[in-house]
Amino acid sequence: MPRKRANRLPWLLLPGLDGSAELFDEFVQCRPRAEVHLVRYPLDSTWQLDDYVAHAETAARAIGPCMVLAESFSGPIALRLARRCESVAAIVWVASFLRCPNPLLRSVPLDVVGARVQRWITSTPLVRLMCLDFDVTPTCVRTVQQVVRALPIEVLRSRLRLLRDLDPNGALDGLDKPWFALTASRDRLVVTSSFPSESAGASNRQRRWAALSAASSSGGMLATNRDLAGVSMHLMELQFQGRRHTFMTLLEAMS
Repeated sequence: MPRKRANRLPWLLLPGLDGSAELFDEFVQCRPRAEVHLVRYPLDSTWQLDDYVAHAETAARAIGPCMVLAESFSGPIALRLARRCESVAAIVWVASFLRCPNPLLRSVPLDVVGARVQRWITSTPLVRLMCLDFDVTPTCVRTVQQVVRALPIEVLRSRLRLLRDLDPNGALDGLDKPWFALTASRDRLVVTSSFPSESAGASNRQRRWAALSAASSSGGMLATNRDLAGVSMHLMELQFQGRRHTFMTLLEAMS
């Protein structure tokens, strides 16, 4: 296991809907100096949200104090994890959400999701339009297609149901750990605002971060503040475009 550097906490990465963590490969390769741990979700269609949380908690407790980066599907998992696990020092949400991300999930019967629908939603035009953008490489498109198509239909339906049934009420109330929500301005999948400062402008996001940072006084949290402050201050000045761009921008800020 890589040795922790002074004033740095390790990162725990929670994956998107595919659950494989394969889409983190480029992210990890660009951060060779960081201590990064990946969580992968089993292909179990019976799992409820708390099962995913318990799985992530096992990884977090094995690491010790860490910063959690939650991509898309893992947003509500990271929130519950932060509430029950003292190892979570801070959270970065990337292209994520805390309540049902798209009203279509509540208007389309999920029982119709089968192999044909799975291949249609992972067609190249839709992957570019909904998940990535039009300037990404064909290799990137194929990777997304492969990991989503590898999901058994029962698991895909189960995970979509979990998103559909998320509690829409004040999810962040009482959260006492630093957090930053990195969103994409042209996100066509996550269209429901989940984070109270998301549309309030950079100054409000900065105040939210500063207030939470100031409330923490432990030495370990100081390292967290430096890491996330660097990320947040850099990102506030940028306009995010495709969902994929969020990861590349985060890499620049963390370097």
